[in-house]
Amino acid sequence: MLIDDSGIDNYVNEKTIIKSGFARNVIVCDNAPIALKYLRSAGSQEKPIPDIIFLDLNMPVFDGRQFLAEYRSLSVRVREISRIVVLSSSMNPMDMQLAVKDPNVKVFLSKPLIGRNLDVLERELFTEYATRPLSEAV
Repeated sequence: MLIDDSGIDNYVNEKTIIKSGFARNVIVCDNAPIALKYLRSAGSQEKPIPDIIFLDLNMPVFDGRQFLAEYRSLSVRVREISRIVVLSSSMNPMDMQLAVKDPNVKVFLSKPLIGRNLDVLERELFTEYATRPLSEAV
């Protein structure tokens, strides 16, 4: 799942994810409330729970920090399956500290998303699930 208010970033990141073979399908949300609505109803065949959520922090109206606060109220099942990767163009040390301190955030990456970062994510985030294939949704 991509959560970013930038259509260009979403387009580039979605193409990078698919081209690299990291996932076959990508759920693209151009704001955090849409992503939260999806995640609240995720778990059915029509709405798979994403393995990874790429989250931009700096979005207007409802930013990544607010998303993280609301994320804590989602079902345990969603929080166990989904791993949050902050994907930001911010060089603000406070943003990086947020990523390190929030227990739901696994990694902080700088934009743009590149294939090499996806290779590292796959190794590091899915090592414990080595026998389980990546789901079709990211």
